[in-house]
Order: sequence, then C-alpha cells, then structure tokens
Amino acid sequence: MNNRIKKIMNGISLLFISGILVLAACSKGNPSLVESDDGLNSSEELLAPNIRYQVSYDEELITYSKVWPEDITSGLYKQNTTSDLELVMDYEAKSQKMGFDEEGNMIITYKYRDGNEEMNMPSDLYEQVKDEMPARAPDHRPTASFQLKDGLMTYFDESGGAIIQEAYPIERYKLDPAVLDSMKAAAESNASPEAKVAKNLKLLDQEGINFSLLGDSYASFSIDVNEYGIGKYEKLIDLKTGEEVKSSTVLANGDYESITVMKYETVNGHNVLSNSETLNFGLHNGEWGVTGRTLLTRKNINVIFN
Repeated sequence: MNNRIKKIMNGISLLFISGILVLAACSKGNPSLVESDDGLNSSEELLAPNIRYQVSYDEELITYSKVWPEDITSGLYKQNTTSDLELVMDYEAKSQKMGFDEEGNMIITYKYRDGNEEMNMPSDLYEQVKDEMPARAPDHRPTASFQLKDGLMTYFDESGGAIIQEAYPIERYKLDPAVLDSMKAAAESNASPEAKVAKNLKLLDQEGINFSLLGDSYASFSIDVNEYGIGKYEKLIDLKTGEEVKSSTVLANGDYESITVMKYETVNGHNVLSNSETLNFGLHNGEWGVTGRTLLTRKNINVIFN
C-alpha cells in the first residue's frame, strides 16, 4: 500500500471507524480562508442504491506554521525569527461524502472545490500567482476527484478521466451492519441528557477505562503508549453526546506534542465533527511551544439513514 493510500485510509476511514466503534458501543487565522457559501455539496444523491448511512459536507483544512521554511522564504524568515507571524503551509477544500452500504462496505467520494489537489490555496489567490509557478509538463494530470468503492480507489483528473486505480483491502474497512443499526437507533432516540450520560459512563466502565469525572457531563482519561517517544494520549469525552471533544498527545518527557479541540453539529440526530483546531508543539525561538496549528471547518453537513 503506497503513501497516498495510507493517507486516505489513516486520515479518513480509520478515524471515522474507530470513532463509531468507541462512541456508539476558532481562532486567529484569516477568516476569508475558512468561509464558503457556494453550496457545492449535492448531499441528496446517494453513494449507492443500497446505502444504509451517509454523511456529506464541504470541508476546508488549513495548516499554519510559525516555523517558516528557510529554503523557501529565505530573507523573510531571517527577518521574522522572533515574530509570531504565521505562514499558511497547506490549504485544502473538498466536497466529500462517506457512507456504508447494507453489507457494511465503506464508500467515499470527494472533489476538490478549488481545482485540484496541488493548488494548496483558494482559487482566487491561485489565479494571482499561477503565472509565476513552474510550468507543468503537458501530460501532467493532478487529482481533482476521488472514489473509494468496491475494492478500488480511483483518482480522476479535472476532465473526469481516471488517472490511476489501486486496490485496497475492502474487508479491513467494513462495519458490522449491527453497528449501523445501533447508530440509527441512537439517532432516533429521545433519551434525556441524564440517560445519555449514564449510558456513556456505562460504556466507559465496560471498556475498562479508568476515567475521572469533570463536572456532571465530562470524563477524562489517558491511554499509556510508551512507544516512539510518545508517553500517552489524553482524552476528554462529552458524556451528553459520547463524543471526544479534546485529545492530546504527550511525549515521554511530559511535553505536549499536540492538542486538538473538537466541536460537533447534530444533523438528523447524528453528531458530526464540524470544527477542530490542532495545536502542534516543538522548539521555537529556543523554547518548547506552539509551532503551528491546523484548522478544520465543515459546512453544509447532511446525514442520511436508510
């Protein structure tokens, strides 16, 4: 499995599946970069006729860094080594759908809303600087859209032509249909907040998790790792929803490597991650602190249960 497949699987499907299995059993950036009202998400169209669950949204992901690449910014970097100015290192805007059919098979599609995967900036900015970029080969075909279905991952160019197809282990990214039944039942439940808190506390107990209560509706716990320089993961769960609202990675020496805060939107009774901010830590100006951050924003969220 190549690096591109690993990025798709680890960044999308593994997070999604692990979240379902565990929980079912903004900031100072330029606001013009994170707002979109173009409604490109055609969420009414099903990924397959036999779809059981589908979520769709328009997503923007922006990564900022205080540590400027010296080989790119050269003089600017040297002038701003003591500044808190941030450089936009990566930008991605997609319309995405993800779902499971009646057999529990995962299906994913997405389309880059600003051209293709290599632009890394909003289309209006790209139009201003594209003539200064290195020329591409005439036969260069960057990915504009993607589909994961029936054991094949297919990458398409802007004309809709297939660039490459690669197989993936379909059974590894499959959900037990009983989990989908549980998700639908939870979405249709009219349980009180107190009942939901009690249910999620019971789930934590059943998993053997040693947690601490924070107030009446939050639980915190840590997972020891002690591998690859990582000491532990810290988690904060909102017991009213069962969702993880804060996650931290702590190094073996006690320093934080990253902290992520998450917010959710409830659509058709189902909670969907709508915003998150991840702070990344490292050495900056000789001290351990925040070196960058990643903002995720989702709009036009829709959820379908069949």
